[in-house]
Amino acid sequence: MVNSLPYAFVALLLIICSVLWRREKDASRKKFYTIAAVAVSVFFFCFRGFISNDWQIYCPFFQTASFDDIYSYFHGGIGILEPGYTALNMLVRRIYPNYHFFTFVVGILDLALMLNFARRRVDNLPLFLLLFFVFDGVLIFCNLIRNFISILIFLNALPFLERRKPLPYFLLCLLALSFHISAIFYFPIYFFFRRYPNKWIFLAVFLVCNIVFLSRISIVASIASHLDLTPVLQKKLTSYTEYFDYSRVLSIGFLERLITGILVFCFYDKMKEKHGGNGIYINAILAFYMFYYLLGEFQEMSSRLANLFVYGYWVVWIDLIDCFAVRNNRRLFIAFVFIYCLLRMLLGYRNPVFRYENVLFGSSTYQERIYYNHKVFEGN
Repeated sequence: MVNSLPYAFVALLLIICSVLWRREKDASRKKFYTIAAVAVSVFFFCFRGFISNDWQIYCPFFQTASFDDIYSYFHGGIGILEPGYTALNMLVRRIYPNYHFFTFVVGILDLALMLNFARRRVDNLPLFLLLFFVFDGVLIFCNLIRNFISILIFLNALPFLERRKPLPYFLLCLLALSFHISAIFYFPIYFFFRRYPNKWIFLAVFLVCNIVFLSRISIVASIASHLDLTPVLQKKLTSYTEYFDYSRVLSIGFLERLITGILVFCFYDKMKEKHGGNGIYINAILAFYMFYYLLGEFQEMSSRLANLFVYGYWVVWIDLIDCFAVRNNRRLFIAFVFIYCLLRMLLGYRNPVFRYENVLFGSSTYQERIYYNHKVFEGN
């Protein structure tokens, strides 16, 4: 529980900023609370030490990234990172060859892109930052560095999707692809993400996803069993299956996803009216459920693909607050949101791998953190 306290504390600060922003009438004070929330986010994310696991790959890569890596990427090199990310590493290293400086620069870039996206969609930016922080923002920001840059570039391409301008949209998606290969999923959604699905289709897909997940039906494995796979491929497929994990089913996260889906269906017409028929965020929620539940037998893959569309949560939950017509019901839902946010941070970051450090107050070196992870987390 000690490891999760810094995360819960940051969530609490963002809750306070969002509440004060909501109650304030004066525009200048609203701006002050927004700046305070952004400052908290900059302090937490941009000055972080080594958190989670992927820094063990990114830190050495920062020291060695070169044009040869870009050349190898386009010529079938195995294990080479995307050219856009490689070029960013080379550029920052040329300015100052320190990995913490790199995470600071990338953090500022990430927050700038995210706020540029958010300011066009929501008024209460502190609340948006809170929802981002709670709904996988920490993991994506600190661990999936390439993936997050790719997602943010895509989010800033959404205005072109809304206005049906394919050239700038696909160019930005191509830029996103240069940071992470998963951006390939953003190309086809141009043709159907803008339209709202029928609310009954939404409900049907939502119910099927939950039934498949709760029944622990292995869709991919079932399809593979009817294909003429070699014994080696069949064995590999089975070894990657991590579906039968009750912690994913009997969790606070599952209850939250269930409540979210039900509320979205109940307020479907109001949300459609609010966004003028723009179904991007509802479709994002639906895509999130489909990847998370229908590919649930592959836990790591389903979570990473679902995270491509988790941005729907950051907008939809704010929309849901505004959908409650009765004031007391709105207050109860806001209270639920804040309590859930604190619980999720307290329960979700207890693992020693998430022990928070800040470089402004002294943090472990690369080797010290490696030793810590091996000793405490891996038990070596």
